[in-house]
Amino acid sequence: MKIVAHRGNHDHNFAPENTIEAINHAWALNIYGVEVDVQLTSDMQIVVFHDCQTGRLTDCNLSVCNSKLEELRKLSVVGEDRKYPPFKYKIPLLKEVLLTIPQDRVLFIEIKHHGNCEDKIIDILYNLLEQYNISSKQIVLIGFINNCAEFAKMKKVKEKFKSYRVFPIFNFININNSEEIIEKAVLMEADGVSIGSSYIEIFNYFIEKHEPVKNFMEKFYRYDLPVNVWALDDPVMAGILFAAGVSTITTNKPELLSAHFKSNLLNGA
Repeated sequence: MKIVAHRGNHDHNFAPENTIEAINHAWALNIYGVEVDVQLTSDMQIVVFHDCQTGRLTDCNLSVCNSKLEELRKLSVVGEDRKYPPFKYKIPLLKEVLLTIPQDRVLFIEIKHHGNCEDKIIDILYNLLEQYNISSKQIVLIGFINNCAEFAKMKKVKEKFKSYRVFPIFNFININNSEEIIEKAVLMEADGVSIGSSYIEIFNYFIEKHEPVKNFMEKFYRYDLPVNVWALDDPVMAGILFAAGVSTITTNKPELLSAHFKSNLLNGA
């Protein structure tokens, strides 16, 4: 069961999302991978942060793409409900995260479509991964393709990162049918797909389409497109999807899912 920690392990108040501490907590679970979000600062540094503005998670509201690294590093990541102490957690650089990857694990890097510098991130990210000599087998690059501009950008990513796995991101709530996803993935020569959802969205999709889950997954494997599902926190639904052929599941509760599947294996389930 290949489990990926969504923005690290920030469940149970371990640490704020996308911080070095949350990422290291996730690696300590001995799971398959960790997912982080990246974007560029105004001085062309790649930082790990989800939102285009810092206000939701830090003690000051700045625009990431319009701020210099020095400004962002002064912020305290205190969490959405301000439960973490000031000065303890900082916005990390991607290169700091790269140094944490265990030899046999995988880092999923979501390239955010934020700001005026987003086109420049492709070359800077490529050079960074080459500089740190990270194996292409240890990296999966992901990004949304909700519109033509995002599709074009992720197609550029695949053209640049030829030896790396690149997965476009879709959302169950916006999916008309599996063929639509496959068509776009094949067109950009993707190596797989990432489908985002909640438990309810997945359930509603398969009920409304009258399509068995396994049939849905088999269509992707005919085109050699492994499927990642995110961000799913329900262990029962995760088990159904793994049984149907999903390759990896990204979750906000990596400890819960990891313990659930280890327990099932021990009990012969």
